[in-house]
Amino acid sequence: MFVFPYVDRHGYWQYSLTFLLTVKFILLSFTVCTDPGFMKSSEAVPFLELVKKFEPDYLCPSCEILCTEDSRHCLVCNRCVERLDHHCTWINVCIGLKNHAYFFAWACLFACYLIQLTLFCFSHISHAGLGARANPVLFELTVVSNLLISLLFLPFVLVVVYMQINHFLRGTTLNQTHS
Repeated sequence: MFVFPYVDRHGYWQYSLTFLLTVKFILLSFTVCTDPGFMKSSEAVPFLELVKKFEPDYLCPSCEILCTEDSRHCLVCNRCVERLDHHCTWINVCIGLKNHAYFFAWACLFACYLIQLTLFCFSHISHAGLGARANPVLFELTVVSNLLISLLFLPFVLVVVYMQINHFLRGTTLNQTHS
């Protein structure tokens, strides 16, 4: 999705797309590298003692730990996560208490990037026309492929952003709503 060799050097597109792409990758790195809030087991108290003292609803038999009210067990990672929102299959990481803000910011910037990339492609098609460059075939392929890719991903990313905002306003997580 790199269109930078064909971006007008005097326009703001180059700087804006570069900024969004850079910040988006930084937020993606924070989302993936940050511990989502994996629950730690207490080595001092055996699980059988926990079973005797607490209700079964607050215990995870897979992880053998005492869970909080908001924690859930991720079936993909096979670990309990504090305030588990979901396991994101796009980036293959749990979204929980400690990395949810990074994920939300990443999704919002991803949507902004795709919107701006779409506008950039439409702008160059309408103003310059296809075939108006030194290497028209390469330019056409770049613009059209970026336009198709951005239009393909944009609805999915907008749905993710909408769902995250909706759950934030209701004070719930995706996992709490669908469990």
